[in-house]
Amino acid sequence: MPCRDALISSVVSLKESHSFDEALALLDQNNIRSAPVIGEDSEYLGMFSLKSTFKALLPVAITMEGGLDNVDFVIGASPGIAKKLKKIGPRHIGDHIDNGIVAGHLDTPLLEAMRLMVRQGSPLPVVDRKTGRFIGLVSEQSILNTFRHLQEIVANRPAELSPEDVALLKEFGVLD
Repeated sequence: MPCRDALISSVVSLKESHSFDEALALLDQNNIRSAPVIGEDSEYLGMFSLKSTFKALLPVAITMEGGLDNVDFVIGASPGIAKKLKKIGPRHIGDHIDNGIVAGHLDTPLLEAMRLMVRQGSPLPVVDRKTGRFIGLVSEQSILNTFRHLQEIVANRPAELSPEDVALLKEFGVLD
């Protein structure tokens, strides 16, 4: 089964020109942890997330590769973090986009999408293979819902299965 079967096409997205404050407000209002950042021509630029916000707020000595593992000695750092959040609030998110996230395509198998999400987190952006334009997202939940729907079809309406689905289900031992 490909990503198109679990695609969420109506998603909250951001632009590089959004400020941290605007981006965080959109994430909060929509009860999400991350959102794709889309360019002027609908091209996928990367993801902005609460994780990228934490990276912007924490000292480099903590977030860098091989950085500090124990920060218990940093007493009273909370006011400094709050001050830094206020300082970066009006800045554009462009420099804090995670553009190292590998995107999927409509024909990417769901098993590959699952593997990518285990490695880099969820959701997985889905882009047009030729143009790089953003199409939508695949999430852990959308994949599980797709497989649950497939279970229901296998149990109650097996005649509706496509030849590709039958082959996949046989491969995984779900069908004989």
